[in-house]
Amino acid sequence: MKVFVFRQAPKARSNIARGGALGSLVCAVMLLFCAPHEADGKPPRDIPVAVSSVDIQADHTSGSQQSGIVQASGNVVVTVTAVTPDGRTETAVMRADSVSADFNAGRVVAQGGVSAEYGGQTIRGQSLSYDWVARSGTVHQVITRVEGVNFRGERLEYSPNLQTMYNVEVSTCGTERPDYRFLAGRVQVKHPLGLALSNVTLELFGRRILSFPHIEYGRKARPRGGTNRLPIPMPGYSEASGFTFTQPIPIGPGWSAELEATSRAGWRGGVSWEAGGAVRPYVDADWKQEQSVRDREPTLVSRVPEVGVRYGEKNLLTFSVGRIREHETRLTATRAEADVKIPLVARNGRTSWRVSLEGIAASYSTGDSRASLTTIAAWKRGNGDFYREFGFRKTVSTGDTPFMFDEVWLRNELFGGFRTGYGNNRIEVAVRYDTSRERMYDTEIALSRRIRCVEPEIRYSTRKESVSVGVRVLGLGF
Repeated sequence: MKVFVFRQAPKARSNIARGGALGSLVCAVMLLFCAPHEADGKPPRDIPVAVSSVDIQADHTSGSQQSGIVQASGNVVVTVTAVTPDGRTETAVMRADSVSADFNAGRVVAQGGVSAEYGGQTIRGQSLSYDWVARSGTVHQVITRVEGVNFRGERLEYSPNLQTMYNVEVSTCGTERPDYRFLAGRVQVKHPLGLALSNVTLELFGRRILSFPHIEYGRKARPRGGTNRLPIPMPGYSEASGFTFTQPIPIGPGWSAELEATSRAGWRGGVSWEAGGAVRPYVDADWKQEQSVRDREPTLVSRVPEVGVRYGEKNLLTFSVGRIREHETRLTATRAEADVKIPLVARNGRTSWRVSLEGIAASYSTGDSRASLTTIAAWKRGNGDFYREFGFRKTVSTGDTPFMFDEVWLRNELFGGFRTGYGNNRIEVAVRYDTSRERMYDTEIALSRRIRCVEPEIRYSTRKESVSVGVRVLGLGF
């Protein structure tokens, strides 16, 4: 039987049998509002913790087991100790002027200088209310700080798949004039869609540099088209395209577009749309100029459009139909593709083992067809900023194409990588080695450094012979 303890004086204590519900509730409030999202962008899950003790200290306390109502007032400090499934002991602390819990209605209300501390992060507000049946809550006058960045909001509304904050201000700390200020009338974090912002203004060194009525970005890069980057132009270089200049273009909810200029191949562009939900229809269209080895003049190729549907957060099922056209020769091809993923993942703390059928794929295009099966076995350790991983990927393909001649084609690939750093510096290395095709290998090296409110990054690939440059604004979640 779970018990919580009221403490009015060092030696005066009283036990109430139904206190386990309050312990679970307070722990859930702290975990839901203070715990960061998982590394892959998923929303916080139901935390399967076992509350071992709850200690409530207050100037005045009262409770009734029959009515199911417990109240505490005057310098209330709630300390929750819980044990996670892997045996770790976690402690969460909530402070407020008064706390009231109604077990029958499933609600808790904390008022007057509320603060919740968990995992080294603190969130403050004027009042907090939470419904543990619906797993939804509201915090008024939110203030918190993450990695040297201030977050303020008039109201934060929480539910498992949607968090909304109104009248948001994000800025750096300490100086008379902050390096940057991010203002928004409303910020919504959706799962699995991503981030939606309304009435956005970005100020840099006191001057407004960006202003948009509405911006929406995905939390992960889409397989075809789309972008999850800020609308800041990005330079780059590759052996095939030469110098590149990519400009993401925000359009509206569900839409993304980008325009790219290259010094050798000409212009490229694309636009995509994807609906929300578990089953997501999408449309992709793009056009690009490609320069072959034999022809000096670039050839314009377009995909107008490709229509398909995706299922699951990680695109477990994908099906698409589209047309490709080469404008100079007026050749067109109809293409249909289907792809199924069956992941099997085992986790132990920060370590995960993954064995999956990464792709049972089949494609048909005018003049050729192909089928392939890809299996993956991988090990990964780490979360958040740093990680280590290695694994093996095997692909078996068969088809009737100008390159395969209706034969079975095998590909074995070893891969591994890590991300580490010291101070504000980060280095990421990823290596892929193909043991079956001319012993091909590819190494990607990324270097980045956090400079106040931004993190510039330079990335180099040996196989693509390309160099790309990017900038991430800290505290905005990109």
